[in-house]
Amino acid sequence: MRYIIFNFIFLISTSNAFASQLIYNLLDGTATVNHKSYSIHVNKYPFTNSYQYQINNKKSIHISGCRDEIKSFKIKIIVKKHLKDLTLVAKDSLPLENNISLPSIDIRIIKWWYQGAGSIHVKQHKVYLPELLLKDSKLIKVDRLRQENYIRDTEMSGPNKYVLCSSKKSKELKNIRPLDADVLQSVEVETNKMQEYWINIKIPRSIKAGIYHSYIYVKSNSTVVHKIPFSIEVYPFDLQPSPLIYSIYYRGKLSLDGKPTIGSEYKSIEQYRAEILNMKEHGVLYPTNYVKYNQKLKQTLEIRKKLNLPTDYFFNLGIAIGNTKDSKELVMLKKNIRLWIKLLRTYNYKNIYFYGIDEAEGNLLLSQKKVWQAVHDAGGKNFVATYNKKINSTIINMGSLLDAPVLAGKVKKQYADKWHSVGSKVFSYANPQVGEENPDKYRRNFGLLLLQAGYDGTMNYAYQHAFGHIWNDFDHKKYRDHVFTYPTINGVIDTIAWEGFREGTYDVRYAATLLDAISNSKNKALGEQALYWYKRINFDKENLDYIRKKMIEFILKLKSIDN
Repeated sequence: MRYIIFNFIFLISTSNAFASQLIYNLLDGTATVNHKSYSIHVNKYPFTNSYQYQINNKKSIHISGCRDEIKSFKIKIIVKKHLKDLTLVAKDSLPLENNISLPSIDIRIIKWWYQGAGSIHVKQHKVYLPELLLKDSKLIKVDRLRQENYIRDTEMSGPNKYVLCSSKKSKELKNIRPLDADVLQSVEVETNKMQEYWINIKIPRSIKAGIYHSYIYVKSNSTVVHKIPFSIEVYPFDLQPSPLIYSIYYRGKLSLDGKPTIGSEYKSIEQYRAEILNMKEHGVLYPTNYVKYNQKLKQTLEIRKKLNLPTDYFFNLGIAIGNTKDSKELVMLKKNIRLWIKLLRTYNYKNIYFYGIDEAEGNLLLSQKKVWQAVHDAGGKNFVATYNKKINSTIINMGSLLDAPVLAGKVKKQYADKWHSVGSKVFSYANPQVGEENPDKYRRNFGLLLLQAGYDGTMNYAYQHAFGHIWNDFDHKKYRDHVFTYPTINGVIDTIAWEGFREGTYDVRYAATLLDAISNSKNKALGEQALYWYKRINFDKENLDYIRKKMIEFILKLKSIDN
């Protein structure tokens, strides 16, 4: 007699206001629903926007979204008997209702491991938490007694081995070759233990609006032990493009020898392409460029072009413009800026930005005035990370020479208004920096809060920045690694925080779609009601799933009346 309990918990990207729970007791192949209500906590790692509610006798997962949107949810499986071979399957060839093929479904194993506590600056102690989204759970092994992580080194020839990746030194990780599987691998689950899965479903761009039904299959020892029914509701409207410019500091550049490395800087073509595509799939369409004006620059531009990144903005850290006041050096700088612009124009880039001295203050900030003017004279624009504490002085002295300040810390409408008064765009970063295992914080702070404060975009630091070795959170005296993703020898590993960030980009697009529906609606009364509600949302505190749900309700009402 075998019992398997399935808990289905909708997390950050469901359009429902609350997280959903189903408990299946599988007894000799017969599933019954247990309606006992209780609170859900995920081992001291709560998602602040997750709630539990009754399913009203429904036995299926229901998700909803727009065409070309990626929807995410989590499945938690607790087994009552030891299973050596547990996996989930969702094949694209499985039929949906009305003979529509199944949307692309990507299933990942949620991997718990040890990371540093606190913010990116503090490691008070090791904490055990879920972060990695893997195809093969065995890429990382965890010793709970010693509180240590080990990463699998996939040798080009010879047997694989595991290397410690949670000590104060990373010498043994120097030539590590981590490699995830291409397809989901089975896991072994001990009695009364839990296995969590993360599911991303990309709704096809060409699918018709409606409700579609299918299954996710639970298998053990190659046998289907249960099938999880789910339905996808595709809304009869499309999302507007994001009104925010989503950029990120991306330090990656092609290695001179073409070989892959495991770090935040040097990439093979395969790695670079995978990471650019990964950013695009998470709503980041304008990653910065760190590649210098060399033989690798055209290759990187070609990769971006083939992946259809937009070309209205290009944020360039591939040249150090400095703060010279020497007239000859300023002439040479203008010449170099024009060379960059000439090349980038061949790829149809329009607004081309060059980076000043990072986080400069006082006299160092003011010393850049002639250089920034030279960039303008050559046809470029200036951007740089800066602080808000002397914002009035900065604007008075530098004014419109700083075309795009990247402001650290909490966002405030007054900061955006002040910079907009001199014609500059305003970006946000360090709210917080990348690296905290908190998906809700990245969703909220780099989503609707930015839109409400009137910022033009975000450029957080960084997609990847290794302090020590990128797979070891404990080998630097001051910082934890700043990572939304981890590099492998041929690709990239996502994190739950990165998934939370993507949900923030979708929140913004839903808001843009609502505002567009309001402005174009023939029903002025309903439009005014929707706008009244929207303007009174407390984006800093209110539940983001509930806000999303209400926006969708208004959009559907406004569009149904207009049609």
